[in-house]
Amino acid sequence: MGRRLVPPFNYGNGGPGGWWIMDEPELHCFGRGKEEAVVPDLAGWRRETLPELPNAGLDRDCPGLDV
Repeated sequence: MGRRLVPPFNYGNGGPGGWWIMDEPELHCFGRGKEEAVVPDLAGWRRETLPELPNAGLDRDCPGLDV
């Protein structure tokens, strides 16, 4: 799935561009006073909300995640 999404969404080759599409990123989610690391199969962010990819795991508020 990532192989098909990265060219059009990351680079704009035949698609909209302007996205970061990542396979199995490590996300550090916060909620209810604790942190949990989750690794989804695939994730995407608009570059306007995440201009640069961090070198380490992504720290995010994860609404709806019961951690």
